[in-house]
Amino acid sequence: MEGAIHVGAEASEIEVRAVQSPYILHLATHGFFLPDNSPTNRSPIQTRMTGEQRRPVVFHNPMQRSGLAFAGAQLTLDAWKRGEVPPTENDGILTAQEVGTMDLKDTWLVVLSACDTGIGEARSGEGVLGLRRGFVQAGAQNLLMTLWPISDKWSVEIMKAFYEKAMVSGDAPKAMADVQAEWLGRLRKEKGVLIAARIAGPFVLSTRGRQSTK
Repeated sequence: MEGAIHVGAEASEIEVRAVQSPYILHLATHGFFLPDNSPTNRSPIQTRMTGEQRRPVVFHNPMQRSGLAFAGAQLTLDAWKRGEVPPTENDGILTAQEVGTMDLKDTWLVVLSACDTGIGEARSGEGVLGLRRGFVQAGAQNLLMTLWPISDKWSVEIMKAFYEKAMVSGDAPKAMADVQAEWLGRLRKEKGVLIAARIAGPFVLSTRGRQSTK
C-alpha cells in the first residue's frame, strides 16, 4: 500500500484539507478542546473593534473549540495575541467544524495520534460535539482517538501492534480491543492496574459499522 508522508513545514492544514478519501489517514499532531468557560477560548476567526484595541470574540460552538494543530499553528497563536487574524484557510489550526467539510466518504480508518482528540462536549440531542463528530460528518468509517496523553514511547508501540492486527484482519474495532486487552494484561503484571489503565486505556475507536473490503 503506497502512501504520502508530510512532516515539518509540509504538514500543513491545507494539505490535510485537500486529501480525497484516502484509505487510511493518520494524523500525529497536537489536539485540543477548549472548555466554554476557558479564558483562552477566543475566536481565531472574528474580532470586534473597541476603540484602538481588538477584542477577540468568544466562541460557544464546540466544533470551533476543538481541533488539530499543523505547521504554522504557533505563528497563528502569536498573531492572535497581537490581535491579528491570519487567513483561516491555512492558519495551521484545523477545527472540528472544518474537518466536517472534508471528503472522507471512502476512508476506512482515521487515526488521531494526539492528545485529547476524543474529548468533546455533550449536548442533549446532538451527541458528542468535537473532532469525533467532525470526522463522522466527513464520512470516515473508523476513527481512532485518545482521551488523555501518554508518552510517545508507549503510543508508538501500541499503534504498531494495532496496525499489524487491523491490516491483517480488516476489522479495526476488534484489532484495537485485542491490543488493549493484551497490553492491559501485560502491564498489569509489570506495573500494576493504575499504570496499565493509564497507558492502554486512552485509545477509543468508534465505527460506522463497515469494515475493510480488502
